[in-house]
Parts: sequence; structure tokens; C-alpha cells
Amino acid sequence: WLAFGNSGVTEMLLNWAHHVIQRGYSRQMVIAAFDETLLLSLHERRLPAYNYTGALPITHFRHAPHLFHRMGYLKADCIRLVLETGRDVLVSDSDVVWVGDPLPLLTELMQEGATVGASTDCLDLDSDR
Repeated sequence: WLAFGNSGVTEMLLNWAHHVIQRGYSRQMVIAAFDETLLLSLHERRLPAYNYTGALPITHFRHAPHLFHRMGYLKADCIRLVLETGRDVLVSDSDVVWVGDPLPLLTELMQEGATVGASTDCLDLDSDR
């Protein structure tokens, strides 16, 4: 259970963590923090966090494609590092609310041979470039 963000999405990440904990996965989750404000907030709440502070500016950067691409690279690199430990990774955006346990379905898919699952919230390919 892995999510990413900066202090601009703290409330969503705390909500994400709340629902992951409700599912019983508090010891399997971690949040990658892209700024010190979020990292400190997570530590104050004793939530597990990876320190990615300093890798991105603390301001909103969705309008700057090169920074948004950098965030994508950092996410992929973090996922790679987790996979190299031999663990599986379930990545979700900070605005995801886990109202049910997805692991039974994912386990079933893995038993059928799946190794990767993906989804997107890209609603308009041209507008989301």
C-alpha cells in the first residue's frame, strides 16, 4: 500500500491512510512525502513515510510538465525500490478511498497469471498531456 504527495494533499493522504488502516493494513502501508511539511505531519501522527523531500518544489506544479514528469519518475523509482525488496506494491493516488479490501480480487488475478495491473483517471487524452 503506497501513496505519494506533498503538503498540498495532506488531508487526502490522511484520509487514504485512515481507510487503509480500517482495512487492516497499517503495517503494510507507506506514504512517500515530497516535502518536509508533509513528512513532519506524517511523523507526528506516527504514519510510515519515505523521505522524498527536496526532490520537487513545494508549490503546486501540475502546470509545469517537466516537474510533473519528474514526479512520475520519482514514483516509478520508489516503486522499483520497493519491488527490489521482494515485496508486492499496491499504488494508489492520494484521493483514493478504500471502502473494501482489494486483495482478494488481486490475489485471484495473480493466481490466473497477472503480474501487473493498471488503471488511469485520464479522462481526455489531449487535455491531460
